[in-house]
Amino acid sequence: MKKTAMILLVLLLCVMASCALAYDKTAYGAENTPPEILNYLAESRWAGWEVTGWVNPGTYDRDAAEAFITVKSGRKNVLLAFRWDYDRAQYAYAWHNAAALPQVEEPIHLAMYGDAGGQPRFKSFFVHNQEIEEAACFWAQDERGVWNLQQMLVYYLPSLMFIDTSRAGVIHMTNAGWVEGRETNERIYGEYQRDLRYFSFAAFPRTVKEAKEKLTNPPEIPSGTLSAKRVKFTSGKKYKVFSGPGENYGQAGGGKAVVSTNDWIQVFGTENGYAMIQYDISKDKMRIGWIDASALPKKADVPALDYACVTAYTCRSVAATDDPLGSCAQVSVLAEGQEVLRLATMGDWAYIHSWADDGTPARGFVPAEALRIPH
Repeated sequence: MKKTAMILLVLLLCVMASCALAYDKTAYGAENTPPEILNYLAESRWAGWEVTGWVNPGTYDRDAAEAFITVKSGRKNVLLAFRWDYDRAQYAYAWHNAAALPQVEEPIHLAMYGDAGGQPRFKSFFVHNQEIEEAACFWAQDERGVWNLQQMLVYYLPSLMFIDTSRAGVIHMTNAGWVEGRETNERIYGEYQRDLRYFSFAAFPRTVKEAKEKLTNPPEIPSGTLSAKRVKFTSGKKYKVFSGPGENYGQAGGGKAVVSTNDWIQVFGTENGYAMIQYDISKDKMRIGWIDASALPKKADVPALDYACVTAYTCRSVAATDDPLGSCAQVSVLAEGQEVLRLATMGDWAYIHSWADDGTPARGFVPAEALRIPH
């Protein structure tokens, strides 16, 4: 066996030894849930749900310190976060996220792990067959108070894999291959959500194939008069995407387009109270569209778009797209000789403004060579 595989094997053995524990429902702290939290639950939407886990990995001298419980009803499992209220000297509800947990019959437990070394940490998991800690997710709080996924260990969902997410923008998947599946040691690069408040266990890739399908990176913008930069939005939000800078252009994607702030978003600039963005839809498709500029982070430095408008005519019947750097999927067709405004250029593409027969405005990209500009 190669040296690298042997090292991975030893590491996996150590982790598995710590996770293969005899099941003891009193070992996971649910019985220590503070009374004010139980009182809160009794008057909340989770009244009557079973408390299955409790952990306080933080410290009271941090404003961002949080403690957590898990509650259960049937196959529904929800994670709730509580902050320490200094004035009342008790815990107060902060937020919840059901998507963060596996939705299974088994109760989800919480526990401290390792030597925190000043960094609050805990893990979430359920016990499979009364002996294996399955879907073990290891969480650590950073200096901003954000809880991020650091590692995940799965045995059966769908197969054995140790997943390291401690470095943003990359997932490192390892499997020594001695229990199930072939030996794996791959790093997959791209954007994914690891913030506990918005994390989705069901959406998170647990195989190399899934990771390669789901993880993407923002494309480089070709030279031209349009440029864009990546902007970090508040996670967990969704915004309608329009075909142009206003609702009168219509919602993109056949009236269904929305952008999630859990993935990368590039911003070109603003116009008429809207921001021109590019975002990822799938591994094969992106979209350039418009969202309300009020969605931009307050500290985002996004300039107003400055076009050099030129009247042009189509040389032939030509398809327009809102994904010039990806699938180039057709969103409309312009007839030969149709008058348009060329607003900007981006590599081999021209960004145009056109009008339908009923006067409805439209925006999109067409090949630059498909336009004729009168002298």
